[in-house]
Amino acid sequence: MGAATLRERRALSACMLAWATASFEFNLFLLVAPSVANSLELERGEISVVLTMALFSSALGGWVAGRLADRLGRVRLFQWSLLCLGIASFLSAGAYSFESLVVARLLLGLAFGAEWTVGTVILNEGVRPERRGRFVGLLLSGWGLGWGIAAVINALSYSLLEGEIAWRAALLVGVLPVGISWFARRLLTESPIFTAARDSALGNRRMSIWSAELRLRTVRLCLLAVGVQGGFYALNIWLPTYLRSIGVGPVDTSLLIGFAVFGSVGGSLTGGWIADWLGRRAALSAGAIGIFSSALAFANLMAFPGLLELALMSAAFLASVTFSSLAAVLSESFPTRIRAEGQGFTYNAGRAIAAFFPLLIGVLSDSLGVGVSIATFVGLSCAIVVISAAFLPETKGIDLMSVDAQMERPSGNL
Repeated sequence: MGAATLRERRALSACMLAWATASFEFNLFLLVAPSVANSLELERGEISVVLTMALFSSALGGWVAGRLADRLGRVRLFQWSLLCLGIASFLSAGAYSFESLVVARLLLGLAFGAEWTVGTVILNEGVRPERRGRFVGLLLSGWGLGWGIAAVINALSYSLLEGEIAWRAALLVGVLPVGISWFARRLLTESPIFTAARDSALGNRRMSIWSAELRLRTVRLCLLAVGVQGGFYALNIWLPTYLRSIGVGPVDTSLLIGFAVFGSVGGSLTGGWIADWLGRRAALSAGAIGIFSSALAFANLMAFPGLLELALMSAAFLASVTFSSLAAVLSESFPTRIRAEGQGFTYNAGRAIAAFFPLLIGVLSDSLGVGVSIATFVGLSCAIVVISAAFLPETKGIDLMSVDAQMERPSGNL
């Protein structure tokens, strides 16, 4: 197979660093959210609205950025998304009311969605087919890295500072993407497959993810994205609040998050290898079934308190396995001219629908409890993943150039 080329290493380095930064921004706010609510005198419902609106805006950001990346280029949109990420974090640190916080998190959501969409397309187009899954896994391991750094910054902030100053200082660290955007721009160039498609006869042909050839696949991929993200958000967004509800303090929460971080990184790395070995569909289905088993442990922590660390680690591990396969299969399902749009729309349409899951958990938690509510929606998400994966073609090892070639044929069938 040979060593990674310079282009592959550069693409991986820039995209992984950017994803780690996006993860840091996202997870740090979840950790400080209870303190933000106390400082700004927000109700639980208002915090739920802030988190949900950020997810909705990230869906819009990913779709719009995908469309623009297919027209203006991947690298330019990638840099813009990182600049916006840093600005949004700065505004979050200075939030003084519910309205100002919503504006800041809406901007962060737009940048977050754009960065994921464009970054994963850059990497998928820049590596060889036989190693695409494991490279995507390496990229997504940046999520665990950013999550871990967020936990460390959270613990340090509350150990050295107090109250409102602690969470504002922590969020100010989020201006780092401004510098990373400069670093990424120096490392990255447009991939040969993108420039070739743009300059070819196919580049002048009007294409759509809703064409007769792609319509059904687009719908199925949207459902798959709903399932993968719905289970993840149900666990990830409510995890800090759930830990607080069972008596875990801010510093101990950060320590427990360490188990999830370890599982997340391991799952990303392992998931990439599994996806390249067994195939995308097998990795998705196995990961989804395992996540549901872990979620059941959350619903029974009162009876089995020793399950907490294991449940955290296994749930994060298996969620990352499914994300590794999802990121690869979305890019492998669309031709280059509309790849970013296709990936951006399907992933973020799924995210928009999945954004309702944390909101509904908040509604049901008063009657069912947080643990049972989480397990319920994780179970629903996992069922969607298994069913959707069963109706998708296997794309393991596919050459992206061949997807373009198939679209040039008269039938255009994929």
